Amino acid sequence: MVRPKGFSKIATKTKPFYVAEQIIRAIKRGEYKANERLPSERELAEAMGVSRSSVREALSALQVLGIVETRPGDGTYVKKLPEKMDWESHILPILEESDSPLKIFEARNAFEIGVIELAIVNVSEDDLVLLRKALQEMRTYAAKRDFEGYLKANFEFHMAIARATGNPVIERAVAHFWRNTSQQLLNELLKIYWHENLVRSVEIHERILSAIEKRDRELALEAIRQHYQDPKDYLLSERR
Repeated sequence: MVRPKGFSKIATKTKPFYVAEQIIRAIKRGEYKANERLPSERELAEAMGVSRSSVREALSALQVLGIVETRPGDGTYVKKLPEKMDWESHILPILEESDSPLKIFEARNAFEIGVIELAIVNVSEDDLVLLRKALQEMRTYAAKRDFEGYLKANFEFHMAIARATGNPVIERAVAHFWRNTSQQLLNELLKIYWHENLVRSVEIHERILSAIEKRDRELALEAIRQHYQDPKDYLLSERR
């Protein structure tokens, strides 16, 4: 197999940032021009010696940053970019300073499982009022297609779950954890995911609230796992 132009093996740097960096530099050198199709994810993975999931995550990040676009059933193409795009001081630092969105989803899921188990035991009627209020705000923002508002209401919903534990240490820990993982790349990726799956996202939060109201541990855990699995699946969806 002929190695796609512009790429070299990544020895130990399997973090998707380095995959994205090589793609960016190949575009910058003019090896892939606007509206030109990139090699398939299989070809990119083999050329750089990384997993296909690393390539998928890198392509998702580049799509979020407006560098490439995915055409269903056709592949990933370079978008028309500004002639003087500031790659070195803008695009690459965003990628380098961001944690892997996939790892953030995994961490939030693991963290929130323990939180929701305690919330089910200790939730009060006042807590349920706050949860219902946050969910209604999510519905309102979803109806308006206001993704910034939805992002904030989503945070308030999960903070209400933390408050329902009755443990202020957990509440502070959740607030700190969410703020430190609410990075630009993740938030932009969520907006793209919500653009196609906003109704689904609202429905899952409704299931989470319903399970808490019923004090149903199994339903709550199933809903919270699905809440994080859906965007992970979207992030890792195959690009030809």
